[in-house]
Amino acid sequence: MVFDSSLSNLKQKRNQSYETIPNDKLVHIGQRITKKKVEELAVQRSGQGIIFSDVIKKFGCSKPKAQCKLKVYRIQGALFTLKRTSPHYNLLPICS
Repeated sequence: MVFDSSLSNLKQKRNQSYETIPNDKLVHIGQRITKKKVEELAVQRSGQGIIFSDVIKKFGCSKPKAQCKLKVYRIQGALFTLKRTSPHYNLLPICS
């Protein structure tokens, strides 16, 4: 029967051993964007402030996510602006 042969082929393919990939060869897409990491990024920029493109480059996230994280951390008081700059914020770290 055709059905039996295709089923046996599927079972054989499933049981084949796959090559394992070493941890150093794995690709990690994106990272968790924590307040501490964003503050460290702002400090590294040494007084220039950060904008969403800096967050995208550092963490590999989308533009809306980067903008949202910067806005949330500014509202929470982790970052601040010297003046209202629209549409981009140059966000600076709060020194504790």
